[in-house]
Amino acid sequence: MGGPEVEAAVAEAATTPASHARPTWPWARRLARPVLFAAASLALFAAYLRQAQTVPVNSDGGSFALQAWDILHGNVLLGGWTTADLTFYTTELPEYMIVEAVRGLNADVLHASAAITYTLLVLTAGLLARRR
Repeated sequence: MGGPEVEAAVAEAATTPASHARPTWPWARRLARPVLFAAASLALFAAYLRQAQTVPVNSDGGSFALQAWDILHGNVLLGGWTTADLTFYTTELPEYMIVEAVRGLNADVLHASAAITYTLLVLTAGLLARRR
């Protein structure tokens, strides 16, 4: 019913190992790790944002947000500001500036910045803990 060509194809398929019969997608293996890392990053950020929103904003965070807003609008050395003895000029203020450039000045800046900090901390610890 099938002819000699079909019988030859069936015989060849029966002798071919199963690993060669399935198509392989090398690009899928290369993309799997970065896609999983990005998905985990987004999930961590969402969880930490939700957690950060449970804490009310106080005057300390508000003053840092206002300082970042002032730096963003040209007062880079914070002239006229009386800063605390513990300054976050090189750590948190740049992060607040980036968030404020995207979202504007509001109370969510503090929550989003906290979520970014938590996420980066966990991802960095995870990357450093890898064996390679």
